[in-house]
Amino acid sequence: MVRRTPQQFRIAMKLLTLILLSSVTSFAQLQSGISINSTQIFEKAKNTLSNFRFNYYAKYLGPSLSNDMQSGSTFNRFSTGQDFMDNDTDYKDSHQMFQSFALGYKITNNATVSYSYTFQDNLNEGIEYTDSVTGQSSTRAAERSYNNQRIGLFLTSLYSNSIFFVNSGFFYELPTTETSKDSDMQYGLGIQPTVGFFTTTPGLSLGLNASIERYFYPDDQFIPEWCSFNCDDVTNQVRRQKLIASVSPYVNYMLTDKTTLRSTLVFDWDQDGDSNSLRSNLDDIATIGADYRVLNNLTVGAGVEASLVDTSLKKTAVVGSLNVNI
Repeated sequence: MVRRTPQQFRIAMKLLTLILLSSVTSFAQLQSGISINSTQIFEKAKNTLSNFRFNYYAKYLGPSLSNDMQSGSTFNRFSTGQDFMDNDTDYKDSHQMFQSFALGYKITNNATVSYSYTFQDNLNEGIEYTDSVTGQSSTRAAERSYNNQRIGLFLTSLYSNSIFFVNSGFFYELPTTETSKDSDMQYGLGIQPTVGFFTTTPGLSLGLNASIERYFYPDDQFIPEWCSFNCDDVTNQVRRQKLIASVSPYVNYMLTDKTTLRSTLVFDWDQDGDSNSLRSNLDDIATIGADYRVLNNLTVGAGVEASLVDTSLKKTAVVGSLNVNI
């Protein structure tokens, strides 16, 4: 057994003390580093999550103002337009619920990217209408239909001066519905600018919304395989709807800090097949109503839509809306 002198013992104790102090200091520094890293990670995650945006929008298309309409039916401008023979289609359709879900991410203060998913439900069965091709009476089914999904980019403050400002949305549309897949749609592109005008009247806002949508197919117009008689006639050829354009002037007035009166006109055109000229597409409409802000991120609305093509009460519909932003 080796005996240590008191001096050796003291030296050993000093070394042990230094080792312990060094270990405690290193451990404290490690803990501090972990704490700092955890805080930084948490802050980064918090900032990233705060840049996400979620929007839910629902619109109820209710009854017409006319007492002569079939129960459960109404004016639906998306049932108007022309068939492949350029006959006007019947506007009568079921009460409907449209729903939209959009998830966005704020890239910068002026730019947000988003992904949207939309569909609509016809709520009533057996709504009678006249088939534009056969001229015979038929009925519409209560069913859900989907729209193509879109990837969008919204930019604010593109231009501004003392008179007006310009914002704009851009989108890329994917052929996600069975109808688009069956028609061999490849993709769609769109630009949706807004021009707003500055006013000297408190609460008053006015401007112009526009939309240009272009859809791409292998052939915009072609002779179908089943056609075997008089197929050179244009009316017997399949013509894709390749372009849709609309212009929507609006005037809004903030009645109180929670209630806003809204009015909009919508003018609509399209381009089919090999044609290079625009033609009237869906019925042009006027909408008037009011929105009420229940919470900072929750707004409800109500109003009336009416056709500008035919101003009869039959071509009107009561509408309601719900808008949630998170």
